[in-house]
Amino acid sequence: MSEIALGFGAYERTGNPTLVCKNLYAESVLTPSGSRLQLRARPGLASFKTVGSGQLRGIGFRDGLFDNSAIVVSGAAVYTLTAAGVLTALTGAVAGDDLVDIAFGQDADLNSVAYIASGGALYKVLNGLVTQDTSFPEAGASSVDFIAGNFVASASGTDKFYYLAPAAVSWEPLDFQSAEYAPDPLVAVRTRGDQLAMLGSSTFQVFALSGDGNNPFAPYGGLDDDFGCRARATAVNCVGTLMFVDSRCNVRRWDGGVPGIVSAPGLAKLIAEADSMDLVAWTFTIPGHRFYVLRLSQSSTWVYDLDGEGGALDHLRELRLRLLAGQPRLQHRRRGSGVRCAGRHGLSAGRRSADGRL
Repeated sequence: MSEIALGFGAYERTGNPTLVCKNLYAESVLTPSGSRLQLRARPGLASFKTVGSGQLRGIGFRDGLFDNSAIVVSGAAVYTLTAAGVLTALTGAVAGDDLVDIAFGQDADLNSVAYIASGGALYKVLNGLVTQDTSFPEAGASSVDFIAGNFVASASGTDKFYYLAPAAVSWEPLDFQSAEYAPDPLVAVRTRGDQLAMLGSSTFQVFALSGDGNNPFAPYGGLDDDFGCRARATAVNCVGTLMFVDSRCNVRRWDGGVPGIVSAPGLAKLIAEADSMDLVAWTFTIPGHRFYVLRLSQSSTWVYDLDGEGGALDHLRELRLRLLAGQPRLQHRRRGSGVRCAGRHGLSAGRRSADGRL
């Protein structure tokens, strides 16, 4: 029996009118005649919490740390936020107004620790205090992550990344390595399993744990490529898979081998037309599915189902978002839908948006 496609990856440029899959995802269902695709409705968004009075610059969460609270940067202020909506202001501030990078770990006493990279500086969150870590050897940190007990931070405008060894209390000037495949500056550092990806402005290079305490990271041979990352805020670990927008405006998926392209050429054109500083991504999960959400602008957002079925249906799809006006606030998934926010930010931070939405 012939099958009729009910949806395509948007902007495939087939020459025919495009049927855009909106607010739906595909699942494979076993029927008497064989496996068939079924389109299911994606859970909606709901207003959650107003946080501070400034632009929401970033949010991070890690299970078991900070009493299972998220860290939110709103303007220069930093807060913890529980799932019940309890908001607590921390002492200290993060200067600037650009999006920030947040990474989580523990110190030698098993206290929850977070580092926040703002580009101009590196900040430490510990015991309710936010302080600039002046031991960081460079003028500023552009990105930060955590792997196997080590915090890793890239020095702004360089190809160098420094590592803070387990139980260390300060960054050492000689504890660094360079992404030497090419001299382009690092845009982001991201972990996936036991691998560490260095995303430059025009290159992609992978490091792995070496087992050597004096030199804990070594280049992972065969995974150097001549594409970089267009915007740090698009690089998100989606529960074991790294997603990012590359320097050629493709959306790539990295599962440990060579990063593959999952977006269509038409979508790459839309990404190219967007300001790189407006590109923001986040991730969420529902049972059996991981989603990568990429916002191109205030009015254009696309979603990719990492566990989806159906070939072209796996391409990014348009997602109609509820627009909020007025005060900075958070959005979360409706309770009872079995939805869980996860990944680097969990919720999306809007750059220079009038309402400061996450």
